[in-house]
Amino acid sequence: GGTHRESPAALTGLALLSFMAHGDRTDSVEFGETIERGLRWLIYVQTESGGFRESDPHEYAHPICAYALTEAFALMHLPELKEPANRAINRIVAGQNPDGGWDYNLQQSTRNDMSYSAWCIQALKAAQLARLDSPDIQPSLKRALSGTLRQQTGSTGRFGYTDPGNGSGGLTGAGVLCLQLLGAGDSPAAQKGIAFMKDWTCRWDTPQGTSPLYYWYYATQAKFHASPSSWKQWNGQFNAELRNHQQVVEKAILTPSGELASVGYWESCRSSEHGRSCVYNTTLCA
Repeated sequence: GGTHRESPAALTGLALLSFMAHGDRTDSVEFGETIERGLRWLIYVQTESGGFRESDPHEYAHPICAYALTEAFALMHLPELKEPANRAINRIVAGQNPDGGWDYNLQQSTRNDMSYSAWCIQALKAAQLARLDSPDIQPSLKRALSGTLRQQTGSTGRFGYTDPGNGSGGLTGAGVLCLQLLGAGDSPAAQKGIAFMKDWTCRWDTPQGTSPLYYWYYATQAKFHASPSSWKQWNGQFNAELRNHQQVVEKAILTPSGELASVGYWESCRSSEHGRSCVYNTTLCA
């Protein structure tokens, strides 16, 4: 996941996605003003080419912000969001590699990055559901399916980072979620990926992999979409672990209704990252 942790644009996009997933809109009593200010700021920092200032060196921020703007347009139908969302999505389509994946900074190359591609695919899927204008979205999603399948080791079901054999396999959740979003959730490839993750655990005090919160973000969605049994097994531990490790500050802020509300956040479960970018950690956990 890496370099988007300290990018104001990426963090704003992740925060907006979290609010919207909670069911909030610009007219929500408690968080409506926050969402509106976040959306206005993303539009303000968008460039004519569709990119975003306040980004990170690899531009993880771009597909994350595109995802947030597109999701917001789909949910709220605000006319002023349509053109910025289209511009951001068009840049993702234009930056796709010939064999279906994506590389850093949306620069076409032979390097296909499963982590970066997963954000692009989430943004494109939101654009498809939002029925944005570009006729290139559907062909791009079709190419993305081929690109995602190339990242999997067929014999094990695991997904690699930039090719099937490298990385820890932690991005298997990302690969499976992409297959599910691309209409291949029932495919043998997706089933093999779910089987590879069967014994994954969510243990806050003994996390596995280099970026556990990032891997759990994808694994949670993949297992939710996979089957009721897969979800029940995962959520039985995941739910409690996150609730038990949330940091809570009682009566920390004044709400629009004039009441004092508590604030909850998460630090990283990796001691080497402890306390870094609580917004990043909290959005993934949320």
